[in-house]
Amino acid sequence: MSRLRNQRGGFTLLEILVAIAIFAVIGLASHTMLRTVIDSHDRTENARESIAGLMRAMSVMERDLSQIVPRGIRDGFGDPKPALAVPGEDSLIEFTRSGWRNPLRVNRSTLQRVAYDIEDEQLIRRFWYVLDRAEDSERVEQLLLDGVLDLRISVVDEQGEQGTTWPSFSTRTPLPQSLELVVDTEALGEMRRVVSFVAPPLELQQSIPLPGQGDGDPGAEEDGTPLSGRPGATQPGQGNTNVR
Repeated sequence: MSRLRNQRGGFTLLEILVAIAIFAVIGLASHTMLRTVIDSHDRTENARESIAGLMRAMSVMERDLSQIVPRGIRDGFGDPKPALAVPGEDSLIEFTRSGWRNPLRVNRSTLQRVAYDIEDEQLIRRFWYVLDRAEDSERVEQLLLDGVLDLRISVVDEQGEQGTTWPSFSTRTPLPQSLELVVDTEALGEMRRVVSFVAPPLELQQSIPLPGQGDGDPGAEEDGTPLSGRPGATQPGQGNTNVR
């Protein structure tokens, strides 16, 4: 009886093999499920980062474009350039914008010349520290977004006509009614934005310097000295049309 009891209390080789096979299947299924969850998390995180990067880039572009002002410039050779050029000389778009913050109160204008281009599937933002450039004026480049396949720009003039170049020979206005951006990215496909232009207030139009004037103060000469500080200059409240 004791021998029979010992035989019934053990496991056969077949039972052990079946148990091992079951544990192997459970382990493989668990690993596959874990791998699927990790891959899904990685894809979600990559998509989130791609969306966040695209939204940041579009926000910067919309902020720039929404503040375009009708102020042309002169390039390094002294040739006049329009306030908005589509395409630019060596870019997809180039324009003058207002609202360049100056927290350190450096002697410069709040207007900024900006350009956008695509190089090696990278969206590049360029700007210059001065509006009317010299031959040695340097530009600053900022990387906004990777994986950009294309940037298409179209403009709509005051007659509602759509085109891909600006200035247009059919209009005399310095700025179009609106501008459409289509950014094609490798990760997310196309994103479209439309920016409408509103004529700047009269005060801003009066304060925008013409090409050749100093960039430090809207009412300054080329050496940067404010007109109000020169002998014989009209003081505020005495008929000066320059808005400070």
